[in-house]
Amino acid sequence: MVRQRATNVLTSNVAGPPVPVYLLGARVLDILPILDLSANLGLVLSAFSYAGRILLVVTADAAGFPDLEALMGGMERDWQALSGGDG
Repeated sequence: MVRQRATNVLTSNVAGPPVPVYLLGARVLDILPILDLSANLGLVLSAFSYAGRILLVVTADAAGFPDLEALMGGMERDWQALSGGDG
C-alpha cells in the first residue's frame, strides 16, 4: 500500500455558525471538530467556531506522538495567556 509521506500533521480551522442552531427543537450546545487519523498522520489539530465560542480538538496517535501531554500543557498555558487567564 502506498502511503503519503509529505506530511504527518494536519491543522484545520472551520468557521461555524455565529448563532446557536437547533436540532428537533433542542439547542445544540457544542459541535466538536473531530477528524480521524489517516495514512501516516500522527497529529490532527482542529478548531471550530460556534455561537461566539471556539472549540479546539486534538487527535493524536499515542505511539506516533508520545509527548502529547507536553503539547496539551503548552496549549493550555498559551490559551490562558491569550484569554487573560479566565479559561
